[in-house]
Amino acid sequence: MDPDLEDLAEALDSASWTTQASALRELAREGTSLGNRSVAEVLDPRLPDLASAEKWEVRRSVARLLGVVRTERTAPILARLREDRNAGVAQAAADSIERWARADRHSQERDRREGDLSATMARLRVEDPQRADQIEELAFAYAAAVVGGVGHDLGKVITQLSGLASSVERRGPPEDLSERLVRLASFLSALAADSADFVSRSQSPRVRTQVLRCVSNVLSDHQAALEGIEVVVRVGSGLYVLAPAAELERALGNLVRNASESFAKDPRQITVRAYETAAEELGAPTLALEVEDTGMGMEDPEWCLVPFRSTKKKRRASATPHTGLGLAIVRRLVERVCGGRLEIESVLDQGTTVRVLLPLAGDP
Repeated sequence: MDPDLEDLAEALDSASWTTQASALRELAREGTSLGNRSVAEVLDPRLPDLASAEKWEVRRSVARLLGVVRTERTAPILARLREDRNAGVAQAAADSIERWARADRHSQERDRREGDLSATMARLRVEDPQRADQIEELAFAYAAAVVGGVGHDLGKVITQLSGLASSVERRGPPEDLSERLVRLASFLSALAADSADFVSRSQSPRVRTQVLRCVSNVLSDHQAALEGIEVVVRVGSGLYVLAPAAELERALGNLVRNASESFAKDPRQITVRAYETAAEELGAPTLALEVEDTGMGMEDPEWCLVPFRSTKKKRRASATPHTGLGLAIVRRLVERVCGGRLEIESVLDQGTTVRVLLPLAGDP
């Protein structure tokens, strides 16, 4: 068993409810990285007792954990906790039940789409073999770019680890061993998170969302990265779009982070603006949300929209791991989730403007 899981198993068996609750929260955080099956092996035999614990904090932690880790006992225990006498426990269980129901719906929808695609391609091979070959070749080329990008990045990490191991064997551990390992681990974590974001099929509803609130939240979250940069906000409080707020903030956060890392010299300025536009591409009244920087710019902005292609991956000065998926994720969020469109204008050594076109929301 993983040493971390052994420690958490001992904590779950503790007589202290605070220790148990803390261990459950840690399992929820580590559920993905340690593996669902491994966590289930630790959790399953202890679930009945933990779900019946006297302290409601322990029962709530169980309910939240079961929204991350699915075991054979998950459904019946969540159903029981949904009726818990404590409102916090009942709500946590309800949230976890809804999370799994949503995941099941997404899985069923994915299976349906894959079945429809297979049927469509089978029909096309009969009706228009040449077009079918072109589509399959394009799909293969895109998949090859994605898989090749992952393989390339993993190969670099393996090479660095091998070189580090050889160096340790010959000369002993270097002084910066811990720092180098943390850097590699951070990159792998970013690669896993960005890859999951890239392939996710969010079906969050498009609701009336205030643009200024999203911008304010993003700038607050990225306050440390924006230190020393002049940030100009030109967004009116009366502007609303039809988009899920969380996904819009995630896309905008990527754009702000990219802009904050684009500077090689002064002036360092980022402007975030929003305005109504006469663009007809969306077939409805449209709002333009722009993130403009005075950074290095790019020769070919389209390059960075292709998965695993990034100018930042070549910059050693940046402490933030870059996987080359940032703008590709932004485009998927904007176009697939928010129903908008992404445009990029960039001039080398002058700066970049990324424009997000979104459906404008009228009065409630």
